[in-house]
Amino acid sequence: MNYKSLFLFALLFFLHLDIYSTHIRAGEIIARRISTTSLTYEFTVIGYTDTGSEVEFGGGEFSFGDGNFVEILDEEAISSQKILLDNQVALNLFKVVHTFQAPGRYVVSYFEQNRNDEIVNMDNSVDTPFFIETEILIDPFFGLNNTPVLLIPPIDNGVVGIRYIHNPGAFDPDGDSLSYELVIPMQSKEYEVTNYRFPNFEEFYQKYEEGNEAGLGTPTFTLDSIVGDLMWDAPGMGGEYNFAFRVVEWRKVEGEWFKLGHVTRDMQVIIEESDNQRPTIEILDPICVEAGTLIKDTVTAEDPNFDDIKLEAFGGPFEFQSSPASYKLNPAQYQNTPADLFFEWQTECSHVRERPYDIQFKVTDKARYGPNLVEFSNWQIKIVAPAPTGLAVIPRPGRNTQLTWDPYTCDNSEKIQIWRRVGSFDFTPSECEVGIPDGSGYILVGEVDGDQILFDDTNNGEGLAPGSKYCYRILAEFPLPEGGTSYVSDEVCVVIEANAPVITNVSVRRTNAADGSIDVKWFPPLTLDSVTYPLPFFYKVSTYNGYGTSDKLYESDFILDTTFIDNNLNTSDNIYSYKIEVFDSLKNSIDFSYYASSPRLELSAKESEIDLSWNADVPWSNSSSLYPFHYVFRNNVDGELPNDFILIDSVNVIDNGFKYSDDGSFENIPL
Repeated sequence: MNYKSLFLFALLFFLHLDIYSTHIRAGEIIARRISTTSLTYEFTVIGYTDTGSEVEFGGGEFSFGDGNFVEILDEEAISSQKILLDNQVALNLFKVVHTFQAPGRYVVSYFEQNRNDEIVNMDNSVDTPFFIETEILIDPFFGLNNTPVLLIPPIDNGVVGIRYIHNPGAFDPDGDSLSYELVIPMQSKEYEVTNYRFPNFEEFYQKYEEGNEAGLGTPTFTLDSIVGDLMWDAPGMGGEYNFAFRVVEWRKVEGEWFKLGHVTRDMQVIIEESDNQRPTIEILDPICVEAGTLIKDTVTAEDPNFDDIKLEAFGGPFEFQSSPASYKLNPAQYQNTPADLFFEWQTECSHVRERPYDIQFKVTDKARYGPNLVEFSNWQIKIVAPAPTGLAVIPRPGRNTQLTWDPYTCDNSEKIQIWRRVGSFDFTPSECEVGIPDGSGYILVGEVDGDQILFDDTNNGEGLAPGSKYCYRILAEFPLPEGGTSYVSDEVCVVIEANAPVITNVSVRRTNAADGSIDVKWFPPLTLDSVTYPLPFFYKVSTYNGYGTSDKLYESDFILDTTFIDNNLNTSDNIYSYKIEVFDSLKNSIDFSYYASSPRLELSAKESEIDLSWNADVPWSNSSSLYPFHYVFRNNVDGELPNDFILIDSVNVIDNGFKYSDDGSFENIPL
């Protein structure tokens, strides 16, 4: 046998493995729409590689998902860049541009031969291709859209027995919502890597039942679906491990969530044996601030081994062109432990959005021996638009009102909404309370463009109820996809002139399918001139079926009293509304009241409880901050006195709405 030839073959074989492997640590693809007139996107292929390898990243194929592809990425990319990072990792950036021919959902991908050799949690990794994908949705319904960007490089290593954490620092430039999900690494569009096991698989531990950092339970490998913290608690064996996850992009339109796409990060972590302990970092409470506020805060970190530590901050606010956030020291440097990071951000109206911003603080220790370890903390900051100011209201002819206010301070607002209720509702919003609170009784009556300063309330042409006190608040809404709602304005109120009857009471006297009765009461016109309209006043009461006045049943004869009992009704099944017409002493018609309905109580029986809900359409408020409680009475129809009702509970309708669930807990008497 020719041993020299055999040795040469073996040497060339291992050189071949070295040339085509052992360099790719992680990667993802970011998409950015770069044209408003064509379906043109810029794609950035991001690859993290070992600096110790002579193999360059970028020799693979990039597919646009529509049948077109770039055969060799590094030869056809419009630009490329290589940046050296910590932990002997290099960041490789390649940009390609492509114009799609039609809207649709596309999965773009990058394929390159040969992952690292000896990856612990998959089989035959050296012959397994590296594959990443990103999904985009081109749809005119959603307008221009970009994928989220991942701001934190996956460069950190871990230690056996110490919890590992990574956060990608995902930020969506359009303000869309993000979620996170674990996936299995792929070797092509159709196939997962061979025999993949998640890093907390039992075979990677000597004592699996004591595998977490505390040694008190089995190890876990989780990804927080909201914050994006990937935690492995804790590694059980040294080696190279791969895992992948998706950052999924969502947009809410008219109350419905739509998935726009996802970015997949495939990454590797190297686990070693070491006595190093991870550092700790302060967690700041979430805050809400008004746009225009200067935010200043300090985050403290320390290391239990008294190693030097480096503090960094990541997040969308650092990426803004206009008034970005900043921190010191930047660029980050290793300092003695403990150390502080000083955060500062001058906020402005352009930063307003519905979702809070996520700031990721990261501390890295400088281990004397073994790998450096890290810890993260997340800080949420919500920027709220200021409340509109200068709101005023005056009555106008025809029982209408006119509202005016100061020009709004944020010129990027889309709409000013006008909200109204009967009667005053006194509340001061908390720092994180935006818009109109639930249960306040306000209804949206109109909206105008954000640069407008006037609104006429005609109640859809019907006029407002005479004698009623109407109160208004306004707020600003911001355009999607970022969205955002301002703090609500101060309340202003006006009383409509009582020159017509004012209904004050509509009560069901008797509930019956054929012999029900309703009691109606009202005030006479309080501001009519008795010279022009000589006394006494006569009235006619009109009865309508259901809410409103579209289905008139009958009207009464002339009456002089201000009370009326309507008999022979089906109050068991029906709702009735009433309207009062007033006449002068000569029985000439003068005017009409606003309509008012009877209250309606609905019951829904369940297995062990009865749900109650009630409502009425009336020109007064049944939810008052001065009198928030409604009282619930119950009887036993099978008892000796079926008409005797007992008070069983009360409901704060401002907090809970006009509903109640009776579960039989009153005096522990089952239903």
